[in-house]
Amino acid sequence: MTGTVGGGNRKLLIIMLVVAAASIIAAPVGAAVSTHGHNMDLGKVDSFKNTVGSLNWGGYAAAISFSSPLAAVTYVNASWVVQSVAKSSSATYSSQWTGIGGYFSSDSSLIQLGTESDYYQNAAHYYAWIEMLPASEQVIGLTIHPGDSIHASIAPAGAANTWLLTLTDATTGKSYSATEKYTSSKLSAEYVEERPEICSPFSCTLTTLANFGTADYGKDYSGISGTNNLTVNGVNENLGSALPNQNIIMYANNGRTEIALPSSLSSDGTSFTMTYLSGSTGRTGVPQYGPERYGYNGNSGTVEGAPGPFDHRMH
Repeated sequence: MTGTVGGGNRKLLIIMLVVAAASIIAAPVGAAVSTHGHNMDLGKVDSFKNTVGSLNWGGYAAAISFSSPLAAVTYVNASWVVQSVAKSSSATYSSQWTGIGGYFSSDSSLIQLGTESDYYQNAAHYYAWIEMLPASEQVIGLTIHPGDSIHASIAPAGAANTWLLTLTDATTGKSYSATEKYTSSKLSAEYVEERPEICSPFSCTLTTLANFGTADYGKDYSGISGTNNLTVNGVNENLGSALPNQNIIMYANNGRTEIALPSSLSSDGTSFTMTYLSGSTGRTGVPQYGPERYGYNGNSGTVEGAPGPFDHRMH
């Protein structure tokens, strides 16, 4: 019968819609797409040690200047060991990555690539990805395992605003590369441990950080030489010699409790570790659409203005 729905068919259609809606509502949080944002900066937490705090990032950042940044970073080259995450009773998430941009509150750009180590639905999940904000994360066809040594780089690819992204699993010998068009701020370089967000159409929630124990970054741990370096103003240097650089402590939602702590850089300026201290359950009701700057209110414990469309995986 064209253009109409008979009584029996109408009842069947209603039942199908109810069942479909119930399955969506009942979907576990762990099954949702993990999403990520720019640095949720808490500012200086120790001026003497040149340490800053963040609600979602931990690790190191480098720039030609942190007070007056310039478009000077044109290359990053990093390595790390894929972290193993512990079993958890609820969903937990963590990312390891390197990228250019996204550190400063006024910077809406971020080009990056990395690996994911999550635990949900009673199982650990590991995969690799690339991303150019605000576009969605692209999961890449490179199987990774805990303990694998990863080599990642973002390099200019000739034409203006064109980048070559390469991620190699040095343990298995498998590699992925892609050439992407992207307009980057080139203001900063990052070597980061991150806890992502889970987003609905209307709000984002910071996740609980997965218990990764200790995460290892740089050639001292990966065995890959010439990594954790960058090119600034045409000069290639390692992270330790690329002054200024800043180490970033990851904090809980209250902005006071440390949940992941970076070590000092190794004597050769190439390597560091991240130590897991505790998880931090996300606060619900974070506005998804708002100012590009992440504002933090230390009294109420809110994180304001986490932008990004639904189902975008933003690291």
